Amino acid sequence: GVRVVFSDAGEEADDVVIAEVSALPKRVPVVVASSDAWVREHAQAEGAVVVSAAALVEALRPSR
Repeated sequence: GVRVVFSDAGEEADDVVIAEVSALPKRVPVVVASSDAWVREHAQAEGAVVVSAAALVEALRPSR
C-alpha cells in the first residue's frame, strides 16, 4: 500500500521522510520517490529503494 504522511508546520518534510524510513524494520520493503539528492542519499542509507518523482508519476498514470 501507499502511506501518505504530512509534516507539521515548521517541520522539514525531508526530515519526516527519512524518520519514517528509519522507523521501519529493515525487513519492511520501502520505496521512496524523490528527485531531491539529499532525500535520495539518506533514504538509500536507511535501506529504502529510491526512484525519481517522475518514475512514481509514470507508475501511477493509468495505462491506455
